[in-house]
Amino acid sequence: MNCIFPSFNYIGSKMKLLNFIETCIKKYTGKELKQINGFADPFSGTGIVDYYLLKNGCKKIFVNDIQHYAYIVSSVWCLNDVDIIKIRDLINNINTLNNGITSDDIEMNDENFITNNYTELGDAQRMYFTVENGYKIDKTRQNLQKLKQTGIINTKEFNLLLKILLYAVAKVSNIASVYGAYLKYYKTSSLKPLTLDITLLDKLLKADKTINIMSTNTNVINLLETNDLSNYEIVYIDPPYVSNRNYDSNYHILETISKYDHPEIRGKTGIRNDTTTKSTFCSKRDAYDSFKIIFERIKSKYIFLSYSSESILSKEEMTNLLESTGYKDIQIFEKEYTRFRSNSLTDPDQTVTEYLFCGKNTFKNKNKNIA
Repeated sequence: MNCIFPSFNYIGSKMKLLNFIETCIKKYTGKELKQINGFADPFSGTGIVDYYLLKNGCKKIFVNDIQHYAYIVSSVWCLNDVDIIKIRDLINNINTLNNGITSDDIEMNDENFITNNYTELGDAQRMYFTVENGYKIDKTRQNLQKLKQTGIINTKEFNLLLKILLYAVAKVSNIASVYGAYLKYYKTSSLKPLTLDITLLDKLLKADKTINIMSTNTNVINLLETNDLSNYEIVYIDPPYVSNRNYDSNYHILETISKYDHPEIRGKTGIRNDTTTKSTFCSKRDAYDSFKIIFERIKSKYIFLSYSSESILSKEEMTNLLESTGYKDIQIFEKEYTRFRSNSLTDPDQTVTEYLFCGKNTFKNKNKNIA
């Protein structure tokens, strides 16, 4: 079954590798995806791999990401605990309100953080969004917060509506691909009005109480201090692995819209002051030790690790590390593909090799329900 949920342009997206990942899981475990007794994805990103597993019958999923926008986007794939009629009405109402906004309605006040800082109306005149779309983003985000605070929507419904807003934002962003810079002139798609796509609801899985999706928003090393993921048969590791691609800086505006925390920002692009310089998994100094920590803490039956010929550690180093931390029967599947380009005008097409490391944990799983 093909994955049909759209995904915005995302560094490290596995959209083009879903069939490859499925094939590798089947070959290594001897199981269909629907037979997998739990799939944990502690670096979930936009969650497209998890959606694929769910669409193909896996019933138990765990997702985590340190970025808040990624946690929101990857946490809602099923309509459990969602009043779908209410959500459809709310989306239609929000779109109607946004369509009625004119330039005369736009206000400059501290509440409208996106308008003030990421449109031409602000002092810095950043052109990430048109003024009208920036204002619509603010009004929609504020509306969602009020709906949650007043109890009109529950947490699951709030996350779903925020997810749909983030997808809408990605469609009208005036960027080449990531938010590291905005374009000097508005591209055609950025001039379209912000619209919440109600058809995304139809792509989610229908309510099904046999489906269990857990989600968290934390650093993976901290996560594994208290959760060894032994309740999941497979742990899939898809870490950041190229040193010059930092998610918190490349998607800082999505993070700010998701949190809506009015952070301190700096520089020409208005980047958040709390962005980090580099993930430890992308650091030549720290990558080995970071991987060693998580490999030792994971207690699932199987581990699958997506890595690349561009990565910090070599194929041989990663194999040795897996073996030294208690994994056996290591197999490596490989596939050539064209890597993500952050800027189609300056970044040439480049073919890289995707590695999928597979291993079995040598410890005796404490969870008897894992076959």
